[in-house]
Amino acid sequence: MKRSIIIAIGCFLLTACTGKAPPPSVCDIAASAAPLCRKERSSERISEAVSFTFFVDATDSMRGYVLPGAGTSAYQEMLRTLQDAVTQFNQFSDRTYKFGNQAPVPVERRLHVAASSADFYRDVGGYTQVETVLNDRFAPPAANRLTVVITDLFQKDTDVTGLTRRLKTRYFAKGLAVGVVGIKSAFLGRVYDLDSRGSTSDVRGSRPVYALVVGTYANVAHYFDALKKGSTALGRDGRFVIFTGQPFESRPDFFAGNPLLSERGGGLKSMGFLSGEPTYWFRLREATQSVGFKVCAAGRYRPYVVPFNAGGNWQSSVRLVDAEGRSRLLSLPRPVAVQSDPEACAPGNTEGLGFAVSLDVDGLREPGNYLYVLEYVPTLRNDPDWWDAWNTDDAVTQPLRTLRLRQFLRGLEATALATDRNQAVVMQFYVQK
Repeated sequence: MKRSIIIAIGCFLLTACTGKAPPPSVCDIAASAAPLCRKERSSERISEAVSFTFFVDATDSMRGYVLPGAGTSAYQEMLRTLQDAVTQFNQFSDRTYKFGNQAPVPVERRLHVAASSADFYRDVGGYTQVETVLNDRFAPPAANRLTVVITDLFQKDTDVTGLTRRLKTRYFAKGLAVGVVGIKSAFLGRVYDLDSRGSTSDVRGSRPVYALVVGTYANVAHYFDALKKGSTALGRDGRFVIFTGQPFESRPDFFAGNPLLSERGGGLKSMGFLSGEPTYWFRLREATQSVGFKVCAAGRYRPYVVPFNAGGNWQSSVRLVDAEGRSRLLSLPRPVAVQSDPEACAPGNTEGLGFAVSLDVDGLREPGNYLYVLEYVPTLRNDPDWWDAWNTDDAVTQPLRTLRLRQFLRGLEATALATDRNQAVVMQFYVQK
């Protein structure tokens, strides 16, 4: 009697007593088309020994951050903290250069001491070109290196796209991250809008200055922690963000909790995960045109990463997989519609990504196993306030703001996510008809 009950339960769990077996393993027969079957990159660790290279923009516009007799400015405090924080790594070495659009010039004295003199800001060329230092000679893309570039981000010909392209091909494409630290500092000097004309009079006020930090995410985040602890001013007034193609601690799981099935149509039955792999599956219980469900992606953002907007774009594919594991890509007019739905997540869950998924199953003409792969192309939830507050598109009339800052930071975000797809945000599931 007991054995009969056990067999009946097993029948229900595996085949719902219909005689149909679960779909075949996706990772065995269609791994190339199923991103969740790819091995996730192992978590990075903070490097035991790190080589630092500092590059200080020494063009004319930067001289205004040095105010003789005015005490230690936020700019000088940032320079001191940037160099002091290297001691938070077990082993370290550091070198300093100044640059403009010519070959970087070595600096022998400590960073904040050398750059506190107005005479420091000369002999590097007339304009800023950060790409000058982002090459194999000065800043090779290595896991045990951190490159720190201090600048006001006024690029040659006001072009921020050239710098973004260089960061993409040399660093993002190799799995590295780019961090940005910004702080406003007292300023008295001339600001140059190189797209049109240089200013002819001094500008006085509070003006942002930045440090770009390139390296592995783990090293950049550890360095940021040290900067915030090492300076009251940076900890209180600094702005920190890291751009990386791996924004989550681990790959988000859309089916960590049971999906909420839509009452409309009522045609789906949740069957759970396939044995030994991250592919969820549903059974289509009755003939209907459309079915739906809601999910909340469980994923914890890494520190310093800007959260996503759940209303990003989705790319979808549907394959019919037969019992032998052969698959055929289908061409369906509108197979899937995905909408942001915060109510899919429990109240108080601010990190989860909630979605409502609607499937047009009227086009699934023949019985079989239909593999859906939905890949999310995210957008920012909201730009951090300082991206807009510190931005200008006209540095002549607003010289105390950063020219095209918002365009640059948005470009870094989009580039990082598009370049490193190792941690793709993917929904992968079967519908069995």
